[in-house]
Amino acid sequence: MALDLNDLSKEQKQALFLIVLLVIAGVYALYRFVLMPTLGTFKDSGNEAEELETKLARADAAVSQQKKIRADLLRSTEEMTELNEKYLPPLGNALSWATERIYRDARRVGVDVASVSPSAMTSVPWERDMPGKKKQKQTRVFVPFGVRISAKCGYFDLVRFIELMEQNNPYVCVDSLVVSVQTQDPQVHDVSMTLQWPIWKTGTGPEDIREIKEPGTPPTANGAPADRPPA
Repeated sequence: MALDLNDLSKEQKQALFLIVLLVIAGVYALYRFVLMPTLGTFKDSGNEAEELETKLARADAAVSQQKKIRADLLRSTEEMTELNEKYLPPLGNALSWATERIYRDARRVGVDVASVSPSAMTSVPWERDMPGKKKQKQTRVFVPFGVRISAKCGYFDLVRFIELMEQNNPYVCVDSLVVSVQTQDPQVHDVSMTLQWPIWKTGTGPEDIREIKEPGTPPTANGAPADRPPA
């Protein structure tokens, strides 16, 4: 049914106008005091959710990086332990260890070793001062262990002997070498040479290689995991 304003009295028109104003005011109040706060809450919730997702992504990246670091450290520890057992002279038995390997490799290439004796190492490359640089305090955990070898052999046998020693142990170093020709047999020379290896410094040892344990594993008195015997 259509409403004809011309049929309404002045009082009815005024009443209708007031009703329209009240409806408009009600709609505005609903939007201003109900819808706007709700929309603001939704916006804040969206920002908080986005911030939370960012934090979770950062935490996930940090955990992944920590796992990688632990894996790299574990691999390095295993490699250091293997290298120590395979290539470094054992503490307290270094001379016998070196003598055994020298005689073994010498026999393979025909070098006649007369004697193997310990040799004092007073200076090594990593402890010498570099020209133009200030002397720095040495903090290395390894020191050189050297032996002097007296032998008789030909030149090419000597070369093969040194090559074999270096192949079997990448850390061996020829510190000095003197070859003297024998007048009675020019094919055989008197050889005096000094070999050296790195060895643990006094007060240090293989137990200083850092142990890796899973999170939650209680440490023992020396820091090793409880399920492994002390080094």
